[in-house]
Amino acid sequence: MERLRIADQPDVRNVEVDADHPRVGSAQKYPWPSSPTQTESTQQPQSFPKSDTRKLEHFEPGLTTEENTKLVACLGKLTNWLAGQACQKIPVPEDVRTLVEKLPGSKELFGQGKPLLFLDRLADLGAVTVDFREKYIVMSPSSQEEKRKDFFDYLFRKGMRAVLNFAKMLYEDKKLLDVIKIVEHISNRGYIPAENVTARTDKPGGSPESSTAPTAVVVKKGHYKGGSRIYEMSSNPRGYVLIINNEKFHEGTPYTERRGTALDGDNLKALFVQIGFKIYEGQQFRDQTKKEMEVLVQRFASDKRHAHVHASVVCVLSHGKENGRIAGVDGQHITDVEIERNFTASSAPGLAGKPKLFFFVACRGNLWDNGLTVVKDAHGNIVAPATTFPLARGMAVHTDGGVESDAVSGGDLLVMSSNCDEQRTPAQDPRKIPDFTDFLSVYATIPGHISYRNTQEGTFFVKEFVNLVSEEACWNDLLMMITEVNNRLNDITYKGETQTCYTVTRLRKALFLNPGYNISPEA
Repeated sequence: MERLRIADQPDVRNVEVDADHPRVGSAQKYPWPSSPTQTESTQQPQSFPKSDTRKLEHFEPGLTTEENTKLVACLGKLTNWLAGQACQKIPVPEDVRTLVEKLPGSKELFGQGKPLLFLDRLADLGAVTVDFREKYIVMSPSSQEEKRKDFFDYLFRKGMRAVLNFAKMLYEDKKLLDVIKIVEHISNRGYIPAENVTARTDKPGGSPESSTAPTAVVVKKGHYKGGSRIYEMSSNPRGYVLIINNEKFHEGTPYTERRGTALDGDNLKALFVQIGFKIYEGQQFRDQTKKEMEVLVQRFASDKRHAHVHASVVCVLSHGKENGRIAGVDGQHITDVEIERNFTASSAPGLAGKPKLFFFVACRGNLWDNGLTVVKDAHGNIVAPATTFPLARGMAVHTDGGVESDAVSGGDLLVMSSNCDEQRTPAQDPRKIPDFTDFLSVYATIPGHISYRNTQEGTFFVKEFVNLVSEEACWNDLLMMITEVNNRLNDITYKGETQTCYTVTRLRKALFLNPGYNISPEA
């Protein structure tokens, strides 16, 4: 998946910060990617009948009541996806390919006389070209199965929109259970972002808030990474993910609506589901008060299912202030430490010894980071404006290319004695797991500073994090990926200001997420 580099995009969009800051709500501009160009192959399809999209006004006799209800929901999603732009450049993941090829309806389509009919219909929908239809008819492979394989290879190369049109054709051919399987699978895996597949019309006058198609979240799969210095990460599911996403705050609080955060939540959900995690209670918890956040975090931390998985994830997206304070929609605050205390080895024994990941996407103060303009010489060394900084004791001083010392003089030298009042050996005490070990806390910004959020594309941090992890989780360690996220985040400047994410790690081992390993396509 190609990563969108912000600096290369000429367009601009609105930007806000997640703090009760004077700039909040003002028109900020940021160079964000514009909508992809509509092409002939992505023409707007005809919608399904109204009765098929939201409520059960008709009953398919071959299905149970539950299956009919699922079909109605799936047809609604399918209509919205095809009417939008988000799916037009999404590649088809391997698990979707496997599922579609094995469906009974997919095999029946190659029965006597049917290929011509379904090729005509797919050509009408734009899923295949007329040229391919003609070539397919005259080609004579060694077997019918080989011809079927050639067709699906072509269909999948056309991308996710072609698969959705194939599902629409299956619906017209009354392969209803197959339609349910395809749509539910794509929806559960989060391959098509849910919030921006159609233009939102919640602004006064019904004008669309955003027509920008977000970058598709497709996580690459890799081989399992394990060993004595690597956390075990092979359970199915990997673990459970709690997402708290506060967008609309109560009147009378100092906080404004966090526009764009819905897309952040959807992308985080899609990312972790494709890696192999499950979303706690199958939903994001939106617009929570302080008390509701406290109760929710406690309930999640005490869930007995943690004993059977290898990790846990907590994502909190909201406004924030100094000292780790995170705002509920009622304007009251819970702190990052109060959240983490619920997950200590003593408080959550089912997670003892397992990595516990926290992502706090919120401002941590009102300061900006203006950075320092630098120039690099021919050798890549940074040449900065002449600035004198106080030199701390013990800091290495470079003179004429050499190093004088990295130690302080005798009077200030701290010597650790090897003799202790009480000496202990590992054999004297049973093995213990410290309460606050195996934690990784990642903040969108450094203490005291603001976190930027694009009102149509989400926060700078989440966008870069999802892009990077989707690409590299198949081979890279999580801490190394977060380091690169910070590097990419530093490349982004907004009105001369920069942002730096902040990581606090108490992990004991390397952490590879192993996306796709030991995860059933139907999971």
